[in-house]
Amino acid sequence: MADAEERLRAWRAGDVGAAQALLAPHYRAVLRYFELNASWAAQDLTQRTFELCIRQVDEVRSASSMRAYLLGIARRQLAMHLRSLPRTTSFEEDASRGANETRLSTLVVRRKEQLLLLRVLSGLPRGSQMLLILAYWESLTSAEIGAALSLPPGTVRRQLADARALLRKRLEMFDRKLPASVGDDTQFAELMKSLLAYEK
Repeated sequence: MADAEERLRAWRAGDVGAAQALLAPHYRAVLRYFELNASWAAQDLTQRTFELCIRQVDEVRSASSMRAYLLGIARRQLAMHLRSLPRTTSFEEDASRGANETRLSTLVVRRKEQLLLLRVLSGLPRGSQMLLILAYWESLTSAEIGAALSLPPGTVRRQLADARALLRKRLEMFDRKLPASVGDDTQFAELMKSLLAYEK
């Protein structure tokens, strides 16, 4: 961790190599988020997110919060992108397109349960979706998620519980048998994690 903080200081001093070393491990997480939500623009939005982070490096509190900070930028970039879509594109059409067009280059769907989970997840409200992604895919703590979303940790925990409940409810609308298979938090976490491809 000390080395990472030293790299952050070097980056702020203009060291391009230090910036690349700190940012590279988080590329897949940001790309994955955009592929789930806006696959047709995932590459461009990912690039824009990293460019903004580079310009705003002085706002990064610490190297340990880098992923949370990047995903916070990604969330705002996605919101701006969706607002720029033609008014004829409804939220439901956008969510459906995200679910159907996701290339899954960083996701693995092997079972019916996984495919259904991915489709339902992509159609959740953006705030709920982001909480679930940060908690279960990026393994961030409530404090780290709060830093990314500008929320107190207690609020994060409450909203995350609401997001889990909403996702389970929508899963049940499609398949009443599935919620029973993700009844507790451990099973739920395992199913969420099972969507991720092995990352090198």
